[in-house]
Amino acid sequence: MIPVLFSASATSFDTNGMGYITDCLECTVSEERNGAYELEMIVPTTSPNFSSITEGNIVVVVPYKNGARQAFEIDKVSKPIEQKVTVHAVHISYRASYVPVAPFIAQGITETLQGLENNELVTNNFTITSDFTNEISTYNQSIPKSLRACMGGTEGSLLDTFAGGGAGEFLWDNFNIQFLQHRGTDKGVSLRYRKNITAFDQVKTIEDLVTGVLPYWVSDDESIVFYEDPVYSSNHTDYQTERVVPLDLSDQFDTEPSGAELILAAQQYLANTSNTLPSTNVSLTFVDLGDEDINLCDTVHIIYEPLGITFTSKVIKTVWNVLLERYEKIEVGNPKSNIASTIATAQGDLSSLITQGKKLVSVTQTIDREVGEIQSSVATVQQRITDVNNNLTSQIETQATQIQQNASEIVLRALQQTVDQQLGEVDSRVNALETYVTITTDGLKIKQNDDGSYVLVTDTGMEIYVDNQLQAYATTDGFNASTFITGDWHIQPANNGNSLNFFKKG
Repeated sequence: MIPVLFSASATSFDTNGMGYITDCLECTVSEERNGAYELEMIVPTTSPNFSSITEGNIVVVVPYKNGARQAFEIDKVSKPIEQKVTVHAVHISYRASYVPVAPFIAQGITETLQGLENNELVTNNFTITSDFTNEISTYNQSIPKSLRACMGGTEGSLLDTFAGGGAGEFLWDNFNIQFLQHRGTDKGVSLRYRKNITAFDQVKTIEDLVTGVLPYWVSDDESIVFYEDPVYSSNHTDYQTERVVPLDLSDQFDTEPSGAELILAAQQYLANTSNTLPSTNVSLTFVDLGDEDINLCDTVHIIYEPLGITFTSKVIKTVWNVLLERYEKIEVGNPKSNIASTIATAQGDLSSLITQGKKLVSVTQTIDREVGEIQSSVATVQQRITDVNNNLTSQIETQATQIQQNASEIVLRALQQTVDQQLGEVDSRVNALETYVTITTDGLKIKQNDDGSYVLVTDTGMEIYVDNQLQAYATTDGFNASTFITGDWHIQPANNGNSLNFFKKG
């Protein structure tokens, strides 16, 4: 299929939109079971659509065999290289990361799905359906979450509550989210060496292996009952090292269970989970002959004579060539149990200060990587500066994690100093920071750049300079500005700090 371009505001994708990208050079879609769902394409800068291929707009393609059109939101366009750009886009369902859901409690899948809809705090186009019949388990969301985080990847999610963490599978159909017991089927498809398999890479891992569990139960008043001795899997002696993890069985019992009941529930869990065996994933590159009806989450039969391997497994990742309408690669193996890597309740950068037209402008954005949210303010910056005032270098080295997450991401971005290293590259961050932060007789001076724009932090407050001219300042007993962004205004506390007076200079 030739990709079709739509505007960012589009919600229906069965038309020609803004036009076909007929000169698209390459286009692939990769999707993981309950995981990443992304598109990448290469487009020449001479394309008639090039000016509209921008962040936020939508590319629509068929992403897998016999599939329906799916929308992918452009989130990154590379710089031109040899008159070509690489465009990266994510499935439109990622927008569910920006739909906050208020805390609520519901019993059973039906009440839970209705509760998700009732507690969404912003208007959106998403609908959620499910073929689960569990009307017993309790969904308990104690904090606000994004709608996508409610699906999986967090404690107490739909996957966690109704599918035991791994049995459920999501089908992302544009704005329609289907939470299914099984997304794929076994169509009897076999992939065989010398017929259609051209490359075979087998990886065996004990990343998720457990040999035993320590079962426990927590009551509503948070009292805990647990069995002190681990319950082991039947094959735990096959491994040289025991791998025992806590097992929360609170949702299995309405009242306090006995030790025997905890043991029995733990044994049933170990008997049913696949985590008692090493996981084996196989990445296959094969020639799509057109007669293999394969889709994500389907069961396939692998026959690879050179290694004497014959096994049945589930497709956990596909890479689909949109232009040639065939698979380039599939991965089969033990499915992962969550979608944590694709949960993004917010994306962007922390607070930064930039200069535009000789005026200092504060631009605030928020960031959420697959491990959580980081938020801060100017007060946090000032506190961090105070902490490192007399021993900046050694303080950064001894508090590397805090500096990477706070000072480097806040202070350095506030001074337009791009720091594009991994969290462990502390030395380069230190060198960059020392270039713009100096201790003078007047106080701590934080330069914006070399044109005379800087912030001066003193014992009594903070002063902001543009072209070496004082533009605004804050003191410990209030805030006063001779010029604040535009105009000549004063802001002065009054009524013992309970109100503010605004009056024009002069």
